[in-house]
Amino acid sequence: MGSTSAIANLSVIHDMSTTNLQTTRSRYSGPPHPDIDRAWDDLFRLQNIRVTGEEFDFNQRTSVELLEGGGYMAWLGIFHELHCVVSSPSEMKILRQWKYKEHYFKDNSEGENRLLESHTDHCLDRIRSSLMCHPDVSSLVTFYWGPDAPQPVVNATKTMHSCVNWDGLMESTRYRALPSQELKELKNPLLQ
Repeated sequence: MGSTSAIANLSVIHDMSTTNLQTTRSRYSGPPHPDIDRAWDDLFRLQNIRVTGEEFDFNQRTSVELLEGGGYMAWLGIFHELHCVVSSPSEMKILRQWKYKEHYFKDNSEGENRLLESHTDHCLDRIRSSLMCHPDVSSLVTFYWGPDAPQPVVNATKTMHSCVNWDGLMESTRYRALPSQELKELKNPLLQ
């Protein structure tokens, strides 16, 4: 295991890329739409992974033991942050859905909405913490004078970033992915 990787054999390759944030809309943004929801859901395909006891010892953690195939259930930390932005279909939806709560939570009670507000606060703080722990120091945000702006305006065009190759990272965890059937069969022994 590398000193910055929680588990062994992760492919963490950085690519430089340029995105024009003023004119480019990612497949993850926009009002509720089945294609956008599907794009977000696809990010979670390999969320639940199997890790070894040795890896848990290294991370000083414990988790649910997996009886079929051995090991323990875990997420890479990035999935907690992604969960806070938008969760997989089987979980409570968080920030993205809260932004569009009239669409996603139209039937919620006041109590359910209070619980979600509390969860969004937790998620915002989790994302803040993660951003501060892993700041993007590969790019600069610049400014320009807008014709009608009394103050400098953020120039969000062609910002260069060093980004982890997501597909490569996910491919390196594929062999650890937990089959959905195995997840369904997990039962809390404290309730038996």
